[in-house]
Amino acid sequence: MYSQLDRFVTSAGVHTNAVYAFNNMLEVLLKNEQPDAVLVAFDAGSTTFRTKEFSTYKDGRAKTPSELIEQLPYIKQILEARGIKHYELKDYEADDIIGTMSRQAQAAGWESIIVTGDRDLTQLTTPHVTVDVTVKGVNELEVYTPEHVKEKLGITPDQIIDLKGLMGDTSDNYPGVTKVGEKTALKLLNQFGTIDNLYANIDDLKASKMKENLINDKEQALMSRKLATIITDAPITIGLQDVIDQPDDEDRLREIYTELEMKTALAKLGGAAPVVDTKPAKYTVLDDKTILALTKITTPVAFELEMLDDNYHTSDIFAFFIGTEDETFVSTDVTLLTIPEVKTWLEKAPLSVFDSKTQYCGR
Repeated sequence: MYSQLDRFVTSAGVHTNAVYAFNNMLEVLLKNEQPDAVLVAFDAGSTTFRTKEFSTYKDGRAKTPSELIEQLPYIKQILEARGIKHYELKDYEADDIIGTMSRQAQAAGWESIIVTGDRDLTQLTTPHVTVDVTVKGVNELEVYTPEHVKEKLGITPDQIIDLKGLMGDTSDNYPGVTKVGEKTALKLLNQFGTIDNLYANIDDLKASKMKENLINDKEQALMSRKLATIITDAPITIGLQDVIDQPDDEDRLREIYTELEMKTALAKLGGAAPVVDTKPAKYTVLDDKTILALTKITTPVAFELEMLDDNYHTSDIFAFFIGTEDETFVSTDVTLLTIPEVKTWLEKAPLSVFDSKTQYCGR
């Protein structure tokens, strides 16, 4: 594989792939949900109270790519122009902001929907808080209610942190109990209910290596549960009235889309395509018919999978693009890549990629 990838870049050299994907997902969610209030939560940085308590928390994750960091201000500008509140809090994660606001909303009698690519947030599920986990971007969501959590895992949302405490989490890099995986952890929780009750009745377990590991790793289990617990009373400085959705500032949106040369978004606003000195790139949205035409291409092509998280072992894939020298093809329907003819073509085609290990694992 080649080591270089021509990403979405404006004539001024600004990367736009993340902005493009985020804007598309936002459009879909707003259209489907028609919310009265919206909040987009961001991490404030890599240092939080969790990293202070456990120095190697999330240590295995790759650093945020510079191309994404470059695009975050534009994403926030789009949110502001859409009248949507965004928020981050020093020493806390975005999950803690979401957890806190979801409980404020519930106390006020609101029905809330959390949209995320992280199943850890299913611990926040209540009769009034639904957690929609992305399966194939926002076009396919797995809806978690307390009933669905029980049906899928056999435990309640409140027990998810105990599950994480026992089995740990490789993506967040906390240990849990040695040799205790999900199956064993679920069995223990079905028997004892919580980690606290398990250790209160540890003598009831027959002698075994598992019992020995539970006893030796008790502090690890309790620490892991704490790390897995999403804070629901973080010291946020915003309230429910701050997240009421406001009307779009179309003039500001037009400025942003023009600067980023986002022709499709501009067209929806009735704006003209930006005039640039270079030859404008073509962007074609693929479907199950047009993608088959690409399988006839024999020259090298650029290829990239776009993911919601930097941990490609666990992240959902929400989009992909394939590019030739003259044209770029994009889609948020990743199932197109499973079409047998397309899969065979990709396996044989000379591909130019960025971060080939990630793309290979995604393939």
